Amino acid sequence: MSGNEIVAAVLRFLEIISAWPVILLLLLILFRRPIGEFINEYAPELLKRIKSAKVPGGIEIGFAEAAEVVQDVVNKGAQEHGNNLREFRNFVVEQTNKLPRIAAASPADQANLQGRHLLWVDDNPSNNIVERNIMERLGATITLAISTDEALEKVRQGRYDVIISDMGRAEKHGYVTRAGYDLLDELRLAHIMTPFIIYAASNAPEHRAEAQQHGALGSTNNPQELLQLVSSAVQKT
Repeated sequence: MSGNEIVAAVLRFLEIISAWPVILLLLLILFRRPIGEFINEYAPELLKRIKSAKVPGGIEIGFAEAAEVVQDVVNKGAQEHGNNLREFRNFVVEQTNKLPRIAAASPADQANLQGRHLLWVDDNPSNNIVERNIMERLGATITLAISTDEALEKVRQGRYDVIISDMGRAEKHGYVTRAGYDLLDELRLAHIMTPFIIYAASNAPEHRAEAQQHGALGSTNNPQELLQLVSSAVQKT
């Protein structure tokens, strides 16, 4: 079988199964380290021919874009976990698994974020690399802060369309389990009414209700829902 026949066969296989995990695994292998003659000889040509994938009822994401996102994830994983293969693998799998969920969002959720400025508060920003990458591709400018004090200082210095915050994080005086609410309360006391979204591990109904009681637009642990909340926020502003 010729090289072109091999590539064509793999493409047909991908079209039949429409399996994002398989595609992402291929990208991961390609960008992490070429393995064997097949990867060295055929993967680049395969990626050239793959144009896009469309989740039924969702948006279309170009494979060139998906490849770049995965490459960013792999590079960050290698940078932070390069000496621990298990942690590296877990990080890459956890992050790349978000792509199909984001792709399943309806076109209406993929807001035009051109010209929008987001403040993202998280003491471990690498955990949100995929979400930030997608939002930046939609036009957003994202500023990072790793603590409540840093976030408050940045808000005093500039204007933001949306603020996204984790919940528990390390602060200068130790780990604070409700740091997201502390930041939100400080902003509201200062009459800063910027739409505020909690993006944390829990998606329990009681936590969502509590976030809204504090004045948040919403709370979620789902990247697709996060995109919906950001879309809703910028449409209102």
